[in-house]
Amino acid sequence: MKRRLPALKRLTDNHLLLIVLFENTEINRVVTEPALSIRDIYFKALAGSFITEKRRIAHELRNAGIYTILTEPEKLTATVIDGYLEMKERGTCLNLLFCCVSIPVAISWIIPFRI
Repeated sequence: MKRRLPALKRLTDNHLLLIVLFENTEINRVVTEPALSIRDIYFKALAGSFITEKRRIAHELRNAGIYTILTEPEKLTATVIDGYLEMKERGTCLNLLFCCVSIPVAISWIIPFRI
């Protein structure tokens, strides 16, 4: 993320950037289940670190002034629409770049939208 953040900030000079981070529902489930063995404890700790890292990335992006949504894939449509309507209400949706992140720490694709 540290290498990509300067480039993302430069994009915000001319574009409104909306980044969607997907929560991994399987990892979330692992964290909430009881640990029955030492292996489960290690697995839960690893899963918890993935969740923490994703939240840290979302926080870092928001602090950089980049609109960021952290959501489960099943809730993507409603969450993005809500975010879009919020930005439209503020009058900030003239040139929106939509960036979707599907893996814990890498940006996988960017789709430009003209509004």
